[in-house]
Amino acid sequence: NYDWLQGTSMAAPQVSGLAGLLFSMGLTNNAQVRQIIESTTDNLGPAGWDPTYGWGRINVYNAVVEAGGGGGNEPPIVDITEPTDGATFDSGALISFAGTASDTEDGDLTGSLIWTSSLDGEIGNGGAFSAVLSNGTHTITASVTDSSNSTGTDSITVAVSSGGGGGTMHVSAIEMWYSRAGVNYIVYTKVTIVDEGGAPVSDATVYLQMTIPDSGTATGSADTGPDGTVTFSYKSKRTGTYVSEVTDVTHATLIYDPGDVTEASLSVP
Repeated sequence: NYDWLQGTSMAAPQVSGLAGLLFSMGLTNNAQVRQIIESTTDNLGPAGWDPTYGWGRINVYNAVVEAGGGGGNEPPIVDITEPTDGATFDSGALISFAGTASDTEDGDLTGSLIWTSSLDGEIGNGGAFSAVLSNGTHTITASVTDSSNSTGTDSITVAVSSGGGGGTMHVSAIEMWYSRAGVNYIVYTKVTIVDEGGAPVSDATVYLQMTIPDSGTATGSADTGPDGTVTFSYKSKRTGTYVSEVTDVTHATLIYDPGDVTEASLSVP
């Protein structure tokens, strides 16, 4: 039988088991083992580390290949040269994309690049092309896989809006729920940020304040993912009413409009 779990109680032994496997192959340096585990994960969100998924899901096969090949097969090196990271564009603009990809074993792989947007999906192929993107903040990723099945990626963020980067964003939803963890309750708050056109906004920093049943407060901040959401959690033994309020949202190109949705409440239990 199978079950779905989350949290360090079940994740830590899996990562520890992979670390033990790498040490059994002759590695002796903690930092090297950690670097191999982090660099060979499968990304679940934006490329690299992000607050929702960390470095991603461990990939035992990739880690073992990296550790056991005398340096292993080096993944391709991908570089997005156009547009620049953080660029802004008017709605409907034809945007030029360009990049390169090279691999130690396979040589020039630029022509095999696949380009994707966190909002629009696949948008192009090869070393240069042009495309019109939907309104919103896009994480653009260029990726290529070599003959040894190693993948290299590079990512940038661009914003498209009717205001040429001066558009607004707002909270479209605040959801709260809780779960039990022994004698504790874990209270979750999920915040969704969208632009004026309703498109999800990624890389927006959400500032949250939670009022807990004894009238104390807890605060935190985190960035939204490609789907425009970020989830906060708070562990407590207290029962009663929890109120989560979004106090501010910041973004590189969009302006926060508080609008009508700024807080939500939850009774525990």
